[in-house]
Amino acid sequence: MKHKRQWVQFGWVCLKARKNGPDVWVLRYRENLPDGSTTRRSVAIGTVKEFPNESQARKAALSWLFSMNAEASNGAPVSFGAVIRRYLAEEIPERPVGNPPPSGGELWLKYLEGKTTVWWAILGLSVFKDFLFVPVTLSLYLALKRVNKNAMLIASAFVGLFVVLDLAVLWTNYASLLTLSRLHTAATTDVQRAAYVAAANYASAVLESHTEVFYSIVDLSVAILIIGFVMLQGKGIFNKTTAYLGVGAGIFGIVSISGFFVTIIINALLVTAWVLFVGYRLFRLGLHGQSSGSV
Repeated sequence: MKHKRQWVQFGWVCLKARKNGPDVWVLRYRENLPDGSTTRRSVAIGTVKEFPNESQARKAALSWLFSMNAEASNGAPVSFGAVIRRYLAEEIPERPVGNPPPSGGELWLKYLEGKTTVWWAILGLSVFKDFLFVPVTLSLYLALKRVNKNAMLIASAFVGLFVVLDLAVLWTNYASLLTLSRLHTAATTDVQRAAYVAAANYASAVLESHTEVFYSIVDLSVAILIIGFVMLQGKGIFNKTTAYLGVGAGIFGIVSISGFFVTIIINALLVTAWVLFVGYRLFRLGLHGQSSGSV
């Protein structure tokens, strides 16, 4: 007779106070027993010293639950979709599926506490990335203008508009929130904190607007879509894989204005792949131009 293993799935984390020593993060979950009944279990994940915030405690708890589910041989399996949804809720709790990022100035300031260094690094890399689009777009225009000059001019204009608006709107408002978060943390009176929250409300409202989504995603996607079609026309300059990646990235980018999380992720992956293919091909074209000029 085979032993029927017990099955557990996802649980929830809470903080349990202790009289002696630091408080403890506790994972509570439901477990299906061999007789078909269900019982509640709990297990200590670690203290607040080990996991200073709830997000870290949930991550540790999730790893433990996944290991338990992996051992289960009976019961309903954990679907890939459930894993993704749980990851988004646990690893990025501030941005659950179907919901916007932290709303309101105060929530943004609290979210950024202790994370400003990481976010400044992200901001710096993102600004650098925007500037890199300028030479890349210029190189694409020079490589494809003989195929369709008007289309490439329109695409270049969209890229330029994206760079300007991304720098002036998106990253400027993020920089404002990072600065206000530092000032809010250092504030000593409620009046000062209220003033910083009021200032953060403006940046938060801008980042949550649909117009900002168009600036940061759709603008560039339209340009990449146009360039992708031009690549399909210009045989021998860029291969079809690069062209179709551009077309796909453009389509998913335009659709992502709906706010559907999956389309945003697919767009980001396709744009990344497209940029890599474009960069490699432009590098090869540059080498070929140098060798031709030296002959």
